[in-house]
Amino acid sequence: MSSLIIFLAGPYGVNMENSICCKDFVRFPVPLKFLTNFHFTSKTCRRQGVILTTVKGREICADPQKLWVKNVLKHLLEKN
Repeated sequence: MSSLIIFLAGPYGVNMENSICCKDFVRFPVPLKFLTNFHFTSKTCRRQGVILTTVKGREICADPQKLWVKNVLKHLLEKN
């Protein structure tokens, strides 16, 4: 079930300068041990988001306003 939710919260491309945007955000915290990197969505997107990359190379859209996402970003920045 969780892989289905992750799939639905994945990024998608739009025809706006090859932007990658998030249609929906993951609804539960993703453990740090499963994450390796992140990048922000384009400023041209309707919803600003952060795309988290898993150790398996999957991409998950997350809400950058959520506390758990802020903590993940801080940890990944310190790690890299």
